[in-house]
Amino acid sequence: MPRTRPLILIGLTLFAAGALHAVEPKVVDNPARGAWEDEKPRKTFDLLEELFLGGDDEENDVVFGRIADIAVDSKGRWLVLDSGFTQVTVYNPDSMTVRTFGRKGEGPGEFNQPTAIAVDAQDRIYVASMGGRIAVFTPGGELIEEFRHKFHSGGIIGGLNPVANGLYVACFDPVDAKVVHQYDTKHQYLSSFSDSWSAVKKPPPGEELWAQGGVIDIGPDGFVYYSQYTPYEIRKFSPDGQLLMTIHRENDFKPPHIERSGDSATFYAYSGSFGILVLSDGKILNVAGLVGDGHKFESTVLDLFDADGRLLKSVEVDRTIWIKCRDARDRLYASEAREVPQVVRYRLGFR
Repeated sequence: MPRTRPLILIGLTLFAAGALHAVEPKVVDNPARGAWEDEKPRKTFDLLEELFLGGDDEENDVVFGRIADIAVDSKGRWLVLDSGFTQVTVYNPDSMTVRTFGRKGEGPGEFNQPTAIAVDAQDRIYVASMGGRIAVFTPGGELIEEFRHKFHSGGIIGGLNPVANGLYVACFDPVDAKVVHQYDTKHQYLSSFSDSWSAVKKPPPGEELWAQGGVIDIGPDGFVYYSQYTPYEIRKFSPDGQLLMTIHRENDFKPPHIERSGDSATFYAYSGSFGILVLSDGKILNVAGLVGDGHKFESTVLDLFDADGRLLKSVEVDRTIWIKCRDARDRLYASEAREVPQVVRYRLGFR
């Protein structure tokens, strides 16, 4: 059973139903074994493939360069950000191409090593490039505006999450070591929160920059969910950045490792979280890639938690699946490197 332990009480205030509430954040410590393992009959889930894009044969002439990110709009259209071809391609739900826009460059509406894509409630499209530049487009791909992330010198923008009252940006800030940044509807910077490194287990000295950062999602409740790359840690925040819950689970994931020789250094891949999705019923799906002895990704672990942070089931898939987003029906969209780069739509099958 997971163990729940209190953190130091902080002055968290939330306005709900016109009342002022003090909330004590909690930490949930889970074993590696999920709660569904002890239920009879045992419950589990599968990742079921529905549709894929990408191939070089006569039946599938969609070719990708390097898939950086994926988003889905309100009409179910797929938006694939291709950093190899430096463009965005929009596909209908049945995988037919609608349009392509963007090109390599530093001019208006152009991309320089794009890293993240998202759509808001009006289907406006947000694309982040290296250097912290964020471009906003109409649903038809016409440029609306561009602005620059306040802490663009710190690292790569790993995620964009538009909400009704603004935008959340996931990017490491080397000054304050925060990784989630909030903007208003006019894209003016408001605040930053979520420490880059775990408060429980610090990375070894000299390896902080190799392990910094994480990924975020916005739940149907409007709260912000953050998953640390390494070590394994999930945090839930209020919309204004107040910590509500931290989730851990036992694991033997391969940690970050750097070998130094003189002035040179070799950075090895490590096992860690690279996706978090909050489902429509409040369950949390955390996605982690596992690295084998050859320092290459070999498999994917899907951890399903309930809304209270209790691990329900952990499922390992014997290939690397970079799950990027979900749609309103909780279908999952992922990039995979099979014979060629592909975008795959999955659904969760419970049994």
